[in-house]
Amino acid sequence: MTQNTKPDKILLLMVVFAVAFVPAIHPGISHGGMIVGWGRDGYGQATAPAGDDFTAIAAGEFFSLALHANGSIHAWGRNDYGQINAPTGNDFVKIAAGEKHGLALRSDGSIDGWGWNGYGQLNIPAGHDFVSIATIGNSSIAIRADGSIEAWGNIAAAPAGSDFVAAAPGWARWGAAIRNDGSIQTWGLASGWPPTPVAPSGSDFLTVDAGFGHGIALRNNGSLVGFGLNDFGEALPPSGNDFVAAEAGCYQFGIALRANGSLAAWGRNNYGQLNVPSGQDFAAISAGHYHGLALTPEPGTFLMILVVGTLVARRQPRRQA
Repeated sequence: MTQNTKPDKILLLMVVFAVAFVPAIHPGISHGGMIVGWGRDGYGQATAPAGDDFTAIAAGEFFSLALHANGSIHAWGRNDYGQINAPTGNDFVKIAAGEKHGLALRSDGSIDGWGWNGYGQLNIPAGHDFVSIATIGNSSIAIRADGSIEAWGNIAAAPAGSDFVAAAPGWARWGAAIRNDGSIQTWGLASGWPPTPVAPSGSDFLTVDAGFGHGIALRNNGSLVGFGLNDFGEALPPSGNDFVAAEAGCYQFGIALRANGSLAAWGRNNYGQLNVPSGQDFAAISAGHYHGLALTPEPGTFLMILVVGTLVARRQPRRQA
């Protein structure tokens, strides 16, 4: 018995795969982007500063804040109460802007505050264990690493508990928070205006934000839920399951970011706060009292991957008897 050791056929196949020019667009910025502003701009608060190294934004009443990639704070707009006299340093990781005051979280877990303190909104609790901050009007909120909430300024005392993962103060002494089971809790004074909104039911919420008697929450399926006052449609966000972020403007409007990088807005439009810029290249948003800010993503990394391979296929040699 002999065996043919020559292949009957050799098949050469050139395989080419190419992936070209795909920018990485996603909510959140790590290396820096540019700012766009719109809405009321009487003090330049919606006029974005030059630069492409911003990683976070916060819109207040007549001023705005941004965080540089190096951890320093940029502030602009009205300064009648020192609200743009931001602290120096390169160790800030989060920022928040209220009516006439600002807050910033340092990398060591401590909080700095500046501006007007008429309601004690700058009477920051001690500690180096804070993981998030938020402010609106003259109210301030922070969450500690153990999941408890601290609230100070013009706001009712925060609820007890150590299972909170997100919290936001609303205008006029109310607040909203998400527990680690995904449910929302609201709290506030028993009387007053605006009334404290009733929290939406469910245990599938990821984020919540609060405005003038209304709130906006994001479900884990990408849809938005509005609750509370609805005088201008502020509690009626657009439908869809492609949202990744949403904020409640202080005075009866809202802004949301879709997964494709485009913006949506609803509610009151007396200062053009609903005239969001077009495009699909946004990665972060902030809703102030009468204006909005958005952050473009970091410059995309454009890659061309070219793989050329040679596939050699051989038939099994025939056996001969």
